[in-house]
Amino acid sequence: MVRAGDDTQVSLEPAKAVPRVSYPRDLPARVGAADTVPMLQPDLRVVRFLLRSCEVSDVRQTSERQFAPLVLRAGVGQLAPMNPAVRTVLRWTGIVVAALVLLLILGLTFMDWNLLKHPIERLASASSGREVRIAGDLRVRVWSWAPTITVNQLTVGNPPWEAGRPMLQIQRLEASVKLLPLLEGQIILPRLVLTRPEVYLHQDRSGRANWTFENKAPTNAPNSRPTKLPVIRGLFIQSGTLHLADDIRKLKVEGTLAAGETQSRQDPTPFKVEGKGTINNEPFLLRIAGGALVNLDPDHPYPFKLNMTSGDIQVESDGKVLEPFKLGKLDFEVTLSGKDLAEGFYLTQLALPNTPPFRLHVRIERNGNRIAVRDIAGKVGESDLGGTLDVDATRKRPDVTGDLVSDRLRLKDLAASLGTKTQEGGTLDQPKGSQRARPEPRTKAPPSDPNARLFPDSKLQVERVRAMDADVRLRAKSI
Repeated sequence: MVRAGDDTQVSLEPAKAVPRVSYPRDLPARVGAADTVPMLQPDLRVVRFLLRSCEVSDVRQTSERQFAPLVLRAGVGQLAPMNPAVRTVLRWTGIVVAALVLLLILGLTFMDWNLLKHPIERLASASSGREVRIAGDLRVRVWSWAPTITVNQLTVGNPPWEAGRPMLQIQRLEASVKLLPLLEGQIILPRLVLTRPEVYLHQDRSGRANWTFENKAPTNAPNSRPTKLPVIRGLFIQSGTLHLADDIRKLKVEGTLAAGETQSRQDPTPFKVEGKGTINNEPFLLRIAGGALVNLDPDHPYPFKLNMTSGDIQVESDGKVLEPFKLGKLDFEVTLSGKDLAEGFYLTQLALPNTPPFRLHVRIERNGNRIAVRDIAGKVGESDLGGTLDVDATRKRPDVTGDLVSDRLRLKDLAASLGTKTQEGGTLDQPKGSQRARPEPRTKAPPSDPNARLFPDSKLQVERVRAMDADVRLRAKSI
């Protein structure tokens, strides 16, 4: 007899067909109060059934309520021994899995990654449409949360219509990639090092460019979005060169690229792009300078300075990349001056009007394929000019809308835009600090030409007009 509680007695009648099961005397004590589940009340009928189904030899002094926690913790199925066949299968499965993991570790550690060069070349060539070759060694450091890939002597060719030099040559490329974001489809490069990169960019007169599959000729077709680069936390460039040829803009530039790891008082702008060449057979100079491209954060803009000389046009700008390496979000404070706004066509591909000498300050905001020109302030000739412009470049032929205002407009400053020749020598032609020349004594004006034309006969540059659409208003408060 086993006493279960104060008033209940249970008679144990073991089943003859059930094997004898022994339990240690202190098994209920081992289970203890910590192993019970207070929220669950064991069914004493199940406990009685289990006790009747077995011949318990060593727990005859154990009550049903003491035995119940054991039932709740172990479960009915765990009282039976595991099938030997199942145990063997599980043992060999574990051995095979461990062996495969060990082989994978040894293979990745001692693997010759150069065996993958040709498959990588074929895949990259097929996806880019340009021949990709790896002439040097390919190395991979796997055992890290940011594996590092090193490629030596990488070459990316040009599309079939460009038979010149390769588009890109890099003596050594080293890139580390964060592993966990990569599994989610995000590419984050903590470090990217380019040693002696040589970049060649060319756009022909038909609008084909070797860096894209898209034709850039002005049409009503949708325009592609600005290039979106992967997130790069640190970019370092050593001894880079740039070769740029744009037949539409009549632009040829030879330049250098550099991005150091640290900045100092001696070199506060370790990131530099410098170029020299010609645009429309006029001198062209470019300089971009910024801080070290280290610890870049998409939530913190990257500031830089830009200085450019394009013929007679001078451009000085303090710019910001609002989200580093997303070239579709830019902000500029620009001061530009020159002898004729129309010469800006080769820079902007916008058909700007002919003007007398000008000096303007503007704020330019780019968001994707939309460009906003705000806070225009300055002078064109002797007339002041203000207002706003909006450029919609979602199509390959941009659409310009704007509202310009002049508080004091001089009619002679409009003469150039109407095709009339004007005399140079406005107030903006004088260098800073110089005294204004005394006016010449008035002389008798020459007689007017009786055969002079009523309308100007200047040549209309149709190719420029076809390159854009425009709807711009000019309001003058006084003339």
